Amino acid sequence: MTVNSELDRGAPGFRVDATGLIVPYWVIPINRDAITEVRVGPGPHQERNVAALRDYFEGTSTKWFDPAVQPLISRSEIPFR
Repeated sequence: MTVNSELDRGAPGFRVDATGLIVPYWVIPINRDAITEVRVGPGPHQERNVAALRDYFEGTSTKWFDPAVQPLISRSEIPFR
């Protein structure tokens, strides 16, 4: 996704990561059906990550996600080494 102007950025936000560092980020508003596919990259717990995403999208009903809109969730075919 490309953000072209100050208006497109949304609001700045901050969160604390697992090490205690403050991480800045932009809250970018998106359409509910903008996420059409999520590909899970290679990793030691790829199956668990796929299952967690399916649970998230099936059980999420907020202003951002409509449970009727289900993105395709797939695994990367690149092997984890």
